[in-house]
Amino acid sequence: MGIVMMSFSLASVFGVPLGLFLANHFSWSAPFVLVAGIGLVTMGFAAMFVPVLTGHLISKGEKHEIPIVNALTNPNQRSALLVTTAIMLGQFAIVPLIATFMTTNVGFSEHDLTYLYIFGGLAAMVTAPIGGRIADKYGKFPVFAIFSLFNLLPIFLLTHLTVQPLLIPLLVSTALFMSSAGRMVSGTAIIISSVSARQRGGFMSINTCVQQLGAGIAAFVAGSIVTQLPSGQLQHYNWVGYWAMGMAIFAIYLASRVKTVDTSHTPTQIAVAEGDV
Repeated sequence: MGIVMMSFSLASVFGVPLGLFLANHFSWSAPFVLVAGIGLVTMGFAAMFVPVLTGHLISKGEKHEIPIVNALTNPNQRSALLVTTAIMLGQFAIVPLIATFMTTNVGFSEHDLTYLYIFGGLAAMVTAPIGGRIADKYGKFPVFAIFSLFNLLPIFLLTHLTVQPLLIPLLVSTALFMSSAGRMVSGTAIIISSVSARQRGGFMSINTCVQQLGAGIAAFVAGSIVTQLPSGQLQHYNWVGYWAMGMAIFAIYLASRVKTVDTSHTPTQIAVAEGDV
């Protein structure tokens, strides 16, 4: 999971600066055209090289399951989806406004933003696989809790920054990227482990929908709190920081309620354990 999540950091290192370059030198739509093209190429490679994995599915004759029904009726799956919701409500209240806050309140130039994403992405690339290995060794929840608590400090510092030398905001933002990556890896592992293999595909589809919904609500909340002064500076971004810190702590509580499903059992045994039969 750490290796997979590292790809998001890699995208930050190369994708964000490339997107800014294309938008500045061509048009705002150029990055979207590139993403569409990459998506088509990726679909082709996936069709050619990704194997079909159906060995975990239930055999014929067993009841047909509806993922959304399972997610809403199974307490363990509901708890896992609430963990996703809390993570997204906190993290994506901060993220959409980082670039604007850095340029209007901290004194960054548009060029300086490139360093923010490069250093943050590189740090997250290192943290993600390390966080995954630590979670495998010491347990998913303890690692999630530690990274979440560590995440509180850079959230507080970032949302309270004023005009500073370039190095200080870069250190704070890099710490934010690092702790967020470690938290996301262990948090995703907790969420995935809440459901049996035969239900995992449908559940992760629901989880992705919850992620997108949570990100949208978080951006709406942040936009409702933050105002822009006549000078262009953002006001009350620190309030958004308090909101994100509260969500991080709430996510720890929710994650403590998620139980790991033993996928070594048979589908019927798993169904009984999950309360499906």
